[in-house]
Amino acid sequence: MTGRVIRFPRLPLTSDAGREAAERVLATPFERRYETAATLELEDPETLLSLCLLLRPKLESSPALVRDEAEFLYRFIEMPRREIGLFDEREYFLGETALLAGTACRQLSRREEAHVWFDRAEAGFRHTINATADLSRLAYQRLAERLEERQFDIVLEMLRRSLPDVERPNPDAANAHNRLTAQRLRQGKAGWRGEHHGAVARLFGSCRFKIAPEAHCLARLG
Repeated sequence: MTGRVIRFPRLPLTSDAGREAAERVLATPFERRYETAATLELEDPETLLSLCLLLRPKLESSPALVRDEAEFLYRFIEMPRREIGLFDEREYFLGETALLAGTACRQLSRREEAHVWFDRAEAGFRHTINATADLSRLAYQRLAERLEERQFDIVLEMLRRSLPDVERPNPDAANAHNRLTAQRLRQGKAGWRGEHHGAVARLFGSCRFKIAPEAHCLARLG
């Protein structure tokens, strides 16, 4: 009798096991991770998710660390092609790690590199089921980047395009703050650090964003 062996996917890690695996990954030097990837459970979606969750809070305090870790994860997932999860997990994690790397580059003022990473994040997110929410997070990072580059006309255009993707508990308040932001941006583009900063902070305070850190980051710009 002849036949073929059917491989069934192994059970995924639990959330707690994924966090433990993520901590082991971060404690392992880059050069050893490829050879120990199976032991580290590095291809498990829970491990990758936990890694992203552990890295995100470090964006402001250790952006260089986050950039290096995010790039490693992106390259690991990208090539050779690894089948992560059952559905769109591979594309999601390509987008998420690229977004982390781009945000870290933005914090480090490596703007050209940030542009490239944000483009990679968009390419990954566009192939996911929940693309709208993830692309909205990416849009706010790009908006923050434009603010830092003082490209106020582009900021106004992006605000108009991005706000419809945000859930608004109080639409009237959000629209009022949006108009206020636009008005003050048009007035004295040289005086951003005072009134304009406050307008954007109030604008974001009136909206419920999908992921809070992006909103807080923008609200603190000045």
